[in-house]
Amino acid sequence: MKIFITLGFLIFSFNVTGQDIAGKWFSADSTRIYEITKTQEGFKGTLFSSTRKKDTAGAIVLSGIFFNEKKNMYTGTIHSITDQTSTAVILKFKKKDSSVLYLRLWRLFFANFTLKWYRIVDENNIP
Repeated sequence: MKIFITLGFLIFSFNVTGQDIAGKWFSADSTRIYEITKTQEGFKGTLFSSTRKKDTAGAIVLSGIFFNEKKNMYTGTIHSITDQTSTAVILKFKKKDSSVLYLRLWRLFFANFTLKWYRIVDENNIP
């Protein structure tokens, strides 16, 4: 009986702490690959590679990303590669699917914008 209680607690604790966002992700148009790593300042996202001429690998894209247990989502700052602007961002998964990361940001009060990044599982098979 104690084993079942312990297993139940472990399963519940994994659901509460959120899914891990660390790893490599590609953009919806497949032109950019991002790498999210865990640091002492939360998670950080950098541009790993790009087929766009004006992009520079290593550019910081996400910073100060922390998991908000109360809201069950990640929050932090997203940085534009092209025009050097920054804005608040919310990162979420749909239900238990950790293969698509939804990045919701605000351009203006009424202009919410959502980006989709797709987890790279096999680096030899990126669309």
